[in-house]
Amino acid sequence: MFSVCLWTISMILYRGFYDHDLTVRWARLLYFSAVFIPLFFLLHNLTLYYEDRIKLNFIKNFLIILPVIFISILSLFPDYLIKDVIIVPFKEKIIVFNKTLHLIYALYILVYFTIAFYFLIRYIILFLFFAYF
Repeated sequence: MFSVCLWTISMILYRGFYDHDLTVRWARLLYFSAVFIPLFFLLHNLTLYYEDRIKLNFIKNFLIILPVIFISILSLFPDYLIKDVIIVPFKEKIIVFNKTLHLIYALYILVYFTIAFYFLIRYIILFLFFAYF
């Protein structure tokens, strides 16, 4: 919930400022906060029901969190993920990305959300099956 709130606030501030330096900072915070949304969604779905909880040991937790640490660091530091923001008057701002790191960022989001939705759908199907039979 905290990551969604931080993402929302940073989106409002990113769109609200037209100063170049502030816009670049808010764009970095925007992408930084978005990194944690799929992580928390995945962890929530992995531990959705107490009876069917997947046991996560230290190594599994570390392997789940390691890409998040890597990508969150890349999203905050200058000239790694976000190189610049081009402000076009009366149009949408253009974020200039490092294309390779942006691909890694997008794959991270896609993979974590896919795994999280897999567990969510699995739990829904199991719940419906056991509720009726």
